[in-house]
Amino acid sequence: MRFHLRTLIIIFLFLSINKNSSSQVYDLDSLYKNSPQFKAAIDNIKDTFDLFSNDEIMHVRIISDFRNLIKRKYQDEYQPAILETTLFDTITLRRELKIKARGNYRKRTCSFPPLKLNFPKKQAIFTQIQEFDKIKLVGNCRSGALYDQYILQEYYVYKMYNLLTPFSFRVRLLRVEYIDASGKKKPRDNYAFIMEPTDQMALRLNAREFDRKGISNHSVDRNISTIMGLFQLLVGNTDWSIPGMHNIKLLRVADAKYPMPVAVPYDFDYCGIIDAQYAIPNEILPIEEVTDRFYMGICREIEEYEKAFKIFYEKRNEFEALFADSPYLDKGGKNKPINYIDGFYQLIDSKSGVNSIILRNCK
Repeated sequence: MRFHLRTLIIIFLFLSINKNSSSQVYDLDSLYKNSPQFKAAIDNIKDTFDLFSNDEIMHVRIISDFRNLIKRKYQDEYQPAILETTLFDTITLRRELKIKARGNYRKRTCSFPPLKLNFPKKQAIFTQIQEFDKIKLVGNCRSGALYDQYILQEYYVYKMYNLLTPFSFRVRLLRVEYIDASGKKKPRDNYAFIMEPTDQMALRLNAREFDRKGISNHSVDRNISTIMGLFQLLVGNTDWSIPGMHNIKLLRVADAKYPMPVAVPYDFDYCGIIDAQYAIPNEILPIEEVTDRFYMGICREIEEYEKAFKIFYEKRNEFEALFADSPYLDKGGKNKPINYIDGFYQLIDSKSGVNSIILRNCK
């Protein structure tokens, strides 16, 4: 049985601290070092702690000199920051870390670039955090409610792919308050999500990362790549390449069932299902909008496609429910993706659609 860290801390603090006391700040590592009760409880679960096994939204606060980060976003340098989580409106858990801007394209186009969070290994309590101390945080490219919807929709695209295969990046939804330590910028409060580090995903799947740029489209696992290609068509994503290792990670799996590397996709903000204002298709493709579907997967026999289609038919209700049941998306943020999903099923329901979109364009 897995225990969730926040639940454990809440229980501990509820038992040991008067909730009516004045606001207090607690450093996670200090609690572990100075409280035998807390240390014993943490030691009991730290090797099974998994940040990405829980869908509960996490509310956090990141304090740093964001004016400096934006000014020096091309320097690829870490700067100090503080991560805080507040419990009971009076108890704050604090953690020191370093952050830097990431993403070459997003550095150029975003007024607020995505971040990489770097937790010092020597301070890490949990085995998994000790091993995988750098985590990508995907946040709003620009301010405004519309960009919050984009982030939420991209989060649900990752959750869609999780429904198809374990060979996928897990994500955790956050609500982040960004506080500028310099006082020069107004605080921001937006949705974001963190991505499972590649090494952690590989460990979960008994695999290791395999970095081989130029690998052939036919030199990866056949079944998984067929599912992945159709999924990219489902969400309208053309911003990927296996030979170019563009928005793709490869895994070597220690299982005889997977003799070839397994391709794992990521980075879905250019998907047609999201239709972000800043997203444009690659100029070499014969499409005008990112919402135009273009199949970039590998050619298969029609019987193999039909077998894969059955998997997508089985998951349709779950795909749509991710958006329809979201407590965070607005009406348009729900309906637009659901309608886009419907377009995929109309396509694979049609022999002419399969012929013209999939069979004609497959690699």
